[in-house]
Amino acid sequence: VHAFTGAADSAIKFESGMADVAKVVDGLKTPTGEVTAEYTAMEAKVLELSKTIAGPGAAGFAKIYAAAGEAGIAKEDLNQFAESAAKVSVAFGVTAEEAGSGMAKMRSGLGLSQDSVESLAGTMNYLSNNMAVTAAQAMEVVLKTGGVGKAANVSGQEVAGLGAAMIAAGAQSDVAATASKNYILSLASGATATKAQRAAFKELGLDAEEVAAQFTGSAEQRLKVQQDLLSKIGTLSEDKRVSVLSQLFGKESLGAISGITGNVDKFTSAMVMATDATAAASSVQNEYNVRSKTSENAIGL
Repeated sequence: VHAFTGAADSAIKFESGMADVAKVVDGLKTPTGEVTAEYTAMEAKVLELSKTIAGPGAAGFAKIYAAAGEAGIAKEDLNQFAESAAKVSVAFGVTAEEAGSGMAKMRSGLGLSQDSVESLAGTMNYLSNNMAVTAAQAMEVVLKTGGVGKAANVSGQEVAGLGAAMIAAGAQSDVAATASKNYILSLASGATATKAQRAAFKELGLDAEEVAAQFTGSAEQRLKVQQDLLSKIGTLSEDKRVSVLSQLFGKESLGAISGITGNVDKFTSAMVMATDATAAASSVQNEYNVRSKTSENAIGL
């Protein structure tokens, strides 16, 4: 009885999930509500994935497809997206819906291709394997701050590294996201810098326009100007350091950014890891391989 009830419940959830997919993906139903051959093919693909990839199950995969469709991801990319999001779900330890929604938002918000968003997910997982931060926390920072980073020519990988450095230094992920946003806006402000920010830069022997030019330049220039800035802040007396941090980034970001001024080497290490494309390339797949072999996932399959 329990087995029958469980199977029926799963079937109902799957049917409901596919109905959500049909709402946001064109061509799956006729104007009169009948399913099309495309719907049947996608349904078969979802079931196939649920039998070969541990974690989400058929209903979970349907949620991933729905999240992708709602974000406007092209129909021809949905299968690859769903497979990738399922592996991210297992590797990050988040639900299929969270993984699908997060990856879809990063793709659309940062203007990334499927390969690029998979690389970014790999960066987050690589950071989590080497620092006191979870991949889910790194993704939260990128989701909240990535758009600001993109406007300043800062990659999603660099935003993830910045947030991870703050979290590893003791900041909560939501605080690190806000601090990362204020940090990027301040360093990229240039001619629009406030009077207080200009005074703080001057206190450090820096110029707002020159900092912005380097910060929005190449990745190498960006890292160098950050190292210089953070090192200079770290040498200030405690009272001056608090004043300068508040002027540059705002009081709400003071604690999180202060954490990375105390150990510039750790910050540098985080940024180097974040931009290591080779390590990122296999990180999610390797993590998935390990986690998918657990008894729980084996039983799920």
